[in-house]
Amino acid sequence: MVDLRQVEQIHSVLGSSPDYRMDLHDHAEHIMLLFPIWGTFRAEGDGKKAHLWTMERQVLIVPAGVIHATMATTSHQSHVAIYLQEEFGTYLARKESSDALPAYSGVRQLSEDASHLLAVLGRNLGARASDGAGRFASLAEMIVRDCLVNSSTTEGAAPLMAVGHGRQLAQTVIGQLSEDLSATLDLDTLASRNGVSRRHLTRLVREHTGQSIAEILLGLRLEEARRLLLGTMLSVQMIALEVGFESASSFSRAFRRRFDRTPRAIRMARPERN
Repeated sequence: MVDLRQVEQIHSVLGSSPDYRMDLHDHAEHIMLLFPIWGTFRAEGDGKKAHLWTMERQVLIVPAGVIHATMATTSHQSHVAIYLQEEFGTYLARKESSDALPAYSGVRQLSEDASHLLAVLGRNLGARASDGAGRFASLAEMIVRDCLVNSSTTEGAAPLMAVGHGRQLAQTVIGQLSEDLSATLDLDTLASRNGVSRRHLTRLVREHTGQSIAEILLGLRLEEARRLLLGTMLSVQMIALEVGFESASSFSRAFRRRFDRTPRAIRMARPERN
C-alpha cells in the first residue's frame, strides 16, 4: 500500500500482483482513481459492488475518506492507480470548470484520449511500479483532468453496482470464448474467471444476448469456420477440429443447420482468386 503521507499533490502506481486485493480501507486526504489495464476487478463500498472491465475503458473514482475494497477477479491483472491530494483535486475541478468532485465512489467511462494517455503512463511506469520521484506527474494530471471534464457520467459517476454490468459481462464473455474456439466449454472456469457465480453468469448472459453461452459459442465457431472455408485451403476436417468440433460429420450437420448449406457448397461458391 502506498504511503500517502509523502504524496503532496499526485502520485501514480502500477500494480500487477496476481493476488491483488485491498480489504476495506480509506484514504483520508486523497482521492483514488483506479484504471484497469488488463483483467477484471471488483470494488465494494457502502454495501454495494461494482465490476470493472478492461475492454470497457473504465475508471473507479473513490473520494477521500470513503471506505472501500478493491480486488482483481482474474489471475492475470495490471492496473494504474492515481492518488490525488483532495485539495489539489478540488483545484483541478475548478480550473476545468467541472462539477464538484464526486462525493461517492463510482465508475466512469474514459474518453479515447484518456485511454491513450493511460497507456503511455503505464508504459512509462513500467518496472518502476511507483512514480516516487513524480517524473510523470504532469501526465497523470492530464489524465485526471480529462476524467473530470470529458468522462461520460450519470450525476457525476455511476454509483457502485455499475450501470450496464450485465451488458459488459456478456461482451467480456464473448471475447473470452473467442480466444480459443477449440477449447471445451467449462462454465465453472468461465464464471471464476469473471468473479461471479455460474448461475449469475448464465442468467446475465442470456438476459443480455437472448442466447445461452453454449449457443453463443456454437455461433462463434460456425462463423469462424465459414471464414476459414472462404479464406483458406484447409480441409473441412481440419477446420472442424480448429473450431472445436470432434468430427467433420458433426461439424457439417451443425453448419448446414446454421447456413442451410454444406461446408463444401460454401467453399465451392467462393469467388475465384486471380
